[in-house]
Amino acid sequence: MKKTKHTDSPEKLAALVQSLNLVPYFKAHPDRSIFEAAKDLGLTPDELVRALGRLHCSGISSQTQDLIDLSYELTTGVVIHDDQGMDSSLRLTPTEAGALLLTVEVLETMPGLVDRSAVVSAAEKLRSIMDDRSRAIYDSIVEHSSATEDAQSQLSQALSTKKRVRFDYWSASSNSTSSRTVDPARIFIRGDAAYLTAYVEDYGEHRNFRIDRMRNVEILAETARPRATQLDFSSDDPFGFRDSTRATVAIAPDALWMLDEYDMRRDDEVDGDTNDWVRATMPVGSTGWFARFALSHADHLRVLAPDDLADAVRAQAQAALQRYSMVDTDKS
Repeated sequence: MKKTKHTDSPEKLAALVQSLNLVPYFKAHPDRSIFEAAKDLGLTPDELVRALGRLHCSGISSQTQDLIDLSYELTTGVVIHDDQGMDSSLRLTPTEAGALLLTVEVLETMPGLVDRSAVVSAAEKLRSIMDDRSRAIYDSIVEHSSATEDAQSQLSQALSTKKRVRFDYWSASSNSTSSRTVDPARIFIRGDAAYLTAYVEDYGEHRNFRIDRMRNVEILAETARPRATQLDFSSDDPFGFRDSTRATVAIAPDALWMLDEYDMRRDDEVDGDTNDWVRATMPVGSTGWFARFALSHADHLRVLAPDDLADAVRAQAQAALQRYSMVDTDKS
């Protein structure tokens, strides 16, 4: 009869590694109480006691002389009598270090990070575990933008010092760049982009600005008045799209990537000659922006409703055609 191979669960293995790593920790810090050590290690006292309990049953065999021996009191320290050679922490493999490095690289570019130097230091330690080839592969996966990182740093400083900021901003809704002076209120992440929510006195309300569309960020001397108590912010719906106008569109079968890219909700297939087109709805920031969006994707998107949006797209397309008809083709 063939024996069934037993495989420990990831949770069980993680608990074992956690327990074994306590040995070198308490060898280096024998005076730490259970409560102090739990705080250092990010555990509750009960979790730490259970982890220590597992160590009593750890060893290369079931013989007493082959088991880790320790004693402890809640208010005093933990004494390791026999560490069975476990005098250093279990180390990451290069593959594990690489996977963790990807996460740390993302943290490096996170806006509002209080102690960025600690994250950078952790990333360098992870890179030291990897060979040159692996390092090059993982470093190439994460893209860095010095301009965006500089803007994030400036905005984080403005938030912490409560100062106004001025920057040049490209607006997707108007397809134009203009100078903005705002009172920063908060920074948040949505998808793969970072945004600044700020109070704009010219409009008398809060607006959201995508940070990678900012240039020449400048911290001003004036104290910011972000009107945080007036800010109605929801992490599930930071742009207020839930109550905004939604357009109904048809997407070509070779452009279904747009469903995820533009926060569309798939409905059903469109009736007609090309019934493999997919019906979907999407939020509309402004009529002008939506008209430009629809025309830029006119080869694989059709606007179905509402009528006023479809009319706006049609009017802008006709205006563009009229401009072409005004060109004197006889001139070189």
